[in-house]
Amino acid sequence: MKKIILILMVFVLCGCATVNIPNYIKDENPYKQKLYAEFDTTLKATVNTLNDFGWEVEEITKPSVFEITKEANKESQQVLLFTKVRQTAMFLGSRFTKMNVYVRSGSDNVTEVEIRCFTVNSVVFNKFTSYKKDRAVEKIFKHIQERLNNKKSQ
Repeated sequence: MKKIILILMVFVLCGCATVNIPNYIKDENPYKQKLYAEFDTTLKATVNTLNDFGWEVEEITKPSVFEITKEANKESQQVLLFTKVRQTAMFLGSRFTKMNVYVRSGSDNVTEVEIRCFTVNSVVFNKFTSYKKDRAVEKIFKHIQERLNNKKSQ
C-alpha cells in the first residue's frame, strides 16, 4: 500500500512534461527500399499500408521544400508524406512516434521508398529520443511489397 501511495505522489509532484516532435525528421537513420513498380502505384500502396498500420498521413508535400538530394533530377517524381504523431501509453510515461516517408521515382519503373522515424520516450524524470524503429519499418516495407505483388498478379 505504501508503494502505491509513493507512486501516486511521484505522479502528482512531477506534473506533465511537454514533448516537441518536429514535422520534418532529419536524415539520421533512414530506411530505404527499392521497389519495382510505377511511382503512382507505389505511392498508393504506401499510403494504404501506412493507414493499415494506424499511421495517418496528415500532409503530402514536395521534399524539395526541406532538402535537395543528389539523386533528384527534373524528370523524377518525389513526394514526402508526414504522418500524425502516434502516442502510446507506457507504465510510467508515454511514447510519441512520427514518420516521414519519401517516395521517389527512378529509372526503369523502380521507385524508392525511404522511411524516417523519430521517437520520444517520455518517462517520469527524463526523455529519450531515437531514430530507430526496425521492426515496424520492416513490416511496412513487407506489406507495401505484398500490395504491389497482388496488384501485378491481378
